[in-house]
Order: sequence, then structure tokens, then C-alpha cells
Amino acid sequence: MNRRETLQFTGRSALGVIRHFLPGKSGGLLAVRWNLTRHCPLACVYCGAARKPQEHPELKPTEAMALLEALGRAGVAEVSFSGGEPLTRPDLPALAHRAWELGIRPSVNTSGILLASHLDRVQPMALVKVSLDGTETVHDALRGKGMYQKTLCGLQAAAAAGVPLKLVATLSRENCTIQDVAHLLDLARSLRIRALFQLYHPHGDENGNVSFLPEDKQRKSVADFLGERLLHRDSAVDNDYFSLRFLRQDEPVAPFACAAGKLFAVVEADGSILACDRVGHSAIARFDGRDFQWEARMQRDSLACHGCAFQGSLRLNLLASGWRGAYFAAVTTARELFAASFHG
Repeated sequence: MNRRETLQFTGRSALGVIRHFLPGKSGGLLAVRWNLTRHCPLACVYCGAARKPQEHPELKPTEAMALLEALGRAGVAEVSFSGGEPLTRPDLPALAHRAWELGIRPSVNTSGILLASHLDRVQPMALVKVSLDGTETVHDALRGKGMYQKTLCGLQAAAAAGVPLKLVATLSRENCTIQDVAHLLDLARSLRIRALFQLYHPHGDENGNVSFLPEDKQRKSVADFLGERLLHRDSAVDNDYFSLRFLRQDEPVAPFACAAGKLFAVVEADGSILACDRVGHSAIARFDGRDFQWEARMQRDSLACHGCAFQGSLRLNLLASGWRGAYFAAVTTARELFAASFHG
């Protein structure tokens, strides 16, 4: 992301926040995670995204492009392509290029195993977030034998090509350890990138499994370790102190509004819109080929959720909580975006 694009994204985000708080205005979506496909070459033990993909039809390339145009008209500032494995979609780079033209910052979430052979599909992205769970033994136990080396090969190829990267670790009972976290930080430093750590979260009724949740002592130990690394200005740590407080789960979430269905939404492969796929799978809107047909506005009372520790979600929740929270979230995000623009 260059400085002009950074300013464009920051300005678009600011307008979205102002629109959200104007009297008589219902606001608009600011960020979207788009599950482009349910197809995935992996079968990770804690993820149900790739189960029975035939039951989740996906949009054709022309339909996907039309949906992206609608997101642009709606004022969306950021789209994160996800899945399944989004790199299996040949139209991914075209969607990313068009997103930039619409003033939308595109990023992608990937397992990394296809990176080395599909670098052209991630070159237009502002950020490529690669999932890695820890040491080779732990990662392969969760994602399949040999997957760690495939992901590492993809990371090295992408880094050599100058692709903007971030490691993302989902902390479950299997890998919420200082050993695995330290390993990922060492790897991030070697690649001169950053690593983000976030809790495994059961996804609604479809594939949630509470047995993968880390124990309290695991969460607190890792949160304290990462906090110590932040105190020592470890450049590899992408978490901020606010997300680490939620990782410890010592802080109540009640004072914060939920941005689901307001500033944030999930687009499924078939074009249906969910407020958040971590609390259920009822659509709040559907895409009719040109625009979104809203079926109901998400109400906070309907969320069977005690809050999440996803850093991006926390900042959007702050934005939805009032001007003070919006200021904190906007300043923190803008600082990181400007830092990235000067190093990009």
C-alpha cells in the first residue's frame, strides 16, 4: 500500500465511521470478510469450512465482480478474501485489482500451501495473511503431514517476491504454548514480517467445537509472554495490548457494542450476507445480482456471543461503541497503516 492508497483508505474509513454516528442514519458496512469458496485442499481438525463444499454453491466470476461493485457503492473500505482456500479462485487477482479501483483495500487469508505456485494471485493484495499454527510437529498434527514445509516454502517464495505478509496463528488447546508462539515469532523475524495471535473461536452451530478452546492458564501464560515481548518492542508481535487483554479474558466485553451487521459483515460463497459467522448462519441480506436486499438488521440481543479476541473485530467494536472508542481504534489503525506505507 503506497501513501496515496493509505490516505484514500483512511479517509474512506473515517467517512464510514462518521456516517455510522450521524443522527437518523443507520450507518454502513466498513469491513467485510468474503468467504469466496468453501473448497480447500486441507482438512484442518478444528475447521469446518471445507466440509461438504458441494452444499455451498459459489458465485461465478461475473457475479462475484458485480457483488464487489455493490460493496464499493455501499462504502466498504476493506475486504478480506477468505474461504476455504481463496487461492483456488482464478478470478482472485481481478477482484483485488478492481477493489483498489473502487477504493477498497483488499487482503487475503490463506493456508499458504498454494502460495509458491500462485504468486500472481496475491501480488495485487495489500496484505497476505498466512495461517501457521506453531512448530512443524504441531502444525502438521492440526493440518496434515507435510503441510508445514509447504506453507514455509510458500512464505519464503512470497517474501522473496516482495509480497506483504503476516503470519496468523489460531490459538487452540494444541498450540497455545510459549514454545509454539516463540517459534512463530522467530520465523516472523527471519522473514522480516509480523505475527498475529488470536483465539480459536467456535463458529456458530455448524463447526464449533469447544474442546479446542485453550485452558485459562494457557491463555494467560501466552498473553503475558506476548505482553512482555511488546514491552521489549519486539517488532514481530502484531497484537496490541488491547487484544492481549481479551486474550487473557480478564476484561468484560459488555461496555463495547458489537459491530456485527453494522460496521462488519461476512459474505458467504453464494453471496448471502451474515452479521457474523461465529454466532450463527442466518443471512441478514442477500445479493440479487446488483444490490443487497436486507432481510433484517442485526440486533445485539440476538447474538449468543460473549465477545471475541480477534484484533480486527475488537477495533470495529470500538468504532461502534462511541466517539472515544472510535478515536482509539482509528488512531491505532492509522498509525499501523502509515507505518506499513513507509516500509512498503
